Amino acid sequence: PLLTSSLARRLAELGRLTDLGVLRYTPERRPVTAANSAYRVAALRGAWEPPDPGPISAAGGPVLLVDDMTDTGWTLTMAARVVRSAGAPEVLPFAFDCASLSGLLDLGIRWYATDEPKRFTACVQEYFGATAE
Repeated sequence: PLLTSSLARRLAELGRLTDLGVLRYTPERRPVTAANSAYRVAALRGAWEPPDPGPISAAGGPVLLVDDMTDTGWTLTMAARVVRSAGAPEVLPFAFDCASLSGLLDLGIRWYATDEPKRFTACVQEYFGATAE
């Protein structure tokens, strides 16, 4: 998704981090629709292609894992497991949701690219509605 990758790229730039790119789904991944944790984890096993360990090793530090939303945390947990198995010493999860968007707006950041315009617009309207009071 454009929003997630553009945010990750900018965070890497600001934090002087190496942008390791996107964690790619495997073609045979199963859709994750279950609310039950066991079914979610089962559907997420093998969902991503293992990343190249070379760039991860060369980065020499923790990996910032950016996701556009989270509800149960299992996607970030299982994705972090894949990144750790490729050699990351530590994985720092970052879920981009309305709360984190509010934090960026608080910092004065006003330029965004998004692939989720309805969700993004709702968060911005919520932010400005809440701060106008």
